[in-house]
Amino acid sequence: MVWANNCRSAAQGQFLVGRNGAPEAVHPHYPQFVLTELMAVGALALPPHEGSVLTQGYDVRLGPPPLSAGCAVDSSLSLINEHTFHIEPGGVSAQLDVERLTGRLGARWVDERGWEWGAQLSAHLYSGGLLDRPLNAYHDLIGLDRIVGEPGQAAVTVAGQGRTVSYQGAALALGTPEVSVGRAFGNLWLKAQLGTGLGSRAYFTNVGAWRAALSAGVEQARWGVAAQVTAPLVAGDLAHLGVRPSAAVSGWAQLSPPLRVSVEARTSPFAQAGFFSRPVVSLQLAWRGVTFQEDLRAPLPDVAFGVAASWRCR
Repeated sequence: MVWANNCRSAAQGQFLVGRNGAPEAVHPHYPQFVLTELMAVGALALPPHEGSVLTQGYDVRLGPPPLSAGCAVDSSLSLINEHTFHIEPGGVSAQLDVERLTGRLGARWVDERGWEWGAQLSAHLYSGGLLDRPLNAYHDLIGLDRIVGEPGQAAVTVAGQGRTVSYQGAALALGTPEVSVGRAFGNLWLKAQLGTGLGSRAYFTNVGAWRAALSAGVEQARWGVAAQVTAPLVAGDLAHLGVRPSAAVSGWAQLSPPLRVSVEARTSPFAQAGFFSRPVVSLQLAWRGVTFQEDLRAPLPDVAFGVAASWRCR
């Protein structure tokens, strides 16, 4: 998922940017919802990192910090490439060469007591091959060795158990809906999230749909940090990989405006998947609502591109 916030002061519930560019005071109990901008200030966007096809059914993305007042509608579109074919020496065979086009739509609003309530839904289109040729050249340039599998393939096999979970070709899948509640305490914030069990099973989208997460963070004008713990509530189709709780830490910094950089480290929700049970470290650059993500430490995903917009109301 890729997100965009409005201005930082708006995220703290103090001001919104008016149509003439001047700041407008925000009253927390203003009775009308007024759209202040059609597009968010993309330079201030800090979307969460996109996860792997394998882990998306168990992880909960960090998302934006809670609002202090008003409401917001957030949208994003991401193109994620997973360009890996890997066989574990311990008997787990994971073959992935998938491209995922993901759209997300979410709404957040703050009640009279200052608590933010939110909900989001995602949809995924899976295919393969579109980005393979340019990314092969890119991987050759940086000296990264990737083994190519069949385009549009996602399969996990456990040797000796006679069990294979696999998908091949293009597929359209509904993602797992999520609901959240959080609160901002000045620059500090807390959030609890729950993934519900309504998504599709195509490409492992809903294998571990029920999961819960607790997050906390600090947001300043030019930097922020956050931490999260996620617990899968249902093991699902990939239970044989040893499903377990996972943790993530993330930090961002505003470089020369409008460029932002963020780094996220996330442990795997799998205990027995060998290569895929290792932590992932990802680098992300955001420029006016357009983002690029690259893994600094494998396994997955490979790269992700995204665009985002946010509509703020008061």
